[in-house]
Amino acid sequence: MITEVNKLISNALCQGQSLSLPQVGSLAVRRSAASRSGSSKMTPPTRFVSFTGEQRGESVVNLIAKTAEVDNARAEEIYAQWLQEVTKENGVVIDGVGIIADKKFRAEREFLALLNPVVESVEIKPRRNWTAYIVAAVVVVLAVLAGLWYYNRPEPAPVPAPAPVVEPAPAPEPEPVVVKDPDVLDMTPGASYVVWGVFEQKANALKYKSIIERKYGNVVTPTIYHHRGDTLYLLALAEKSTRNQCLAFMEELYELDGLFDDMWIFTNK
Repeated sequence: MITEVNKLISNALCQGQSLSLPQVGSLAVRRSAASRSGSSKMTPPTRFVSFTGEQRGESVVNLIAKTAEVDNARAEEIYAQWLQEVTKENGVVIDGVGIIADKKFRAEREFLALLNPVVESVEIKPRRNWTAYIVAAVVVVLAVLAGLWYYNRPEPAPVPAPAPVVEPAPAPEPEPVVVKDPDVLDMTPGASYVVWGVFEQKANALKYKSIIERKYGNVVTPTIYHHRGDTLYLLALAEKSTRNQCLAFMEELYELDGLFDDMWIFTNK
């Protein structure tokens, strides 16, 4: 009975059936794709058997019942006896089929031959592409004609080179003329000034400069300076090197007249 069950499993797998082996797992036939061997040979697709621990496909018990024409209980007894006999220390050994061990199935060489009776490579004959040959021939003819025309064409008349264009040198820009204002001076960098006032109009700065000169010209020398980018006019009573010198000079002016009460110091940094 053991040999008959092994043969039953082998035939079912060769027919492409998936079989469920209770208490063991399932065997299923898979197909690998065709592969190319070199540029002119094709290996046809081959079949192989894979194993899974899940129960899939038709049960071997049902297959025994249908083939032996027995009831399900008798088929289970036959399967249990078969499983006991084929279970070895190294796995489940199905003679003529393969061995199930370590959750994998290894098929016997004879069984693989039954699964794949023809495994020879098929030679692929390349198809001739006449269109490509015709196009290549036309290209060669055109290339020959073009070469003949190129070497036999008349030489073109020489074209005289255009005379160089000499551009006139740009005229030098005139130096800007800076007109100095005699009434307004530039402040000395780093100097400090005793400031009497700052004016938007030069005329107002000249007016108060004249008043101070008439009254205290023997004590102070009022001078108008450019202030803030020449937009304002600064009226200073003295130019000193340090702020302390400005402070000492301001103390002297405070005692002269209330005209000097609003003085302040500006340092031209």
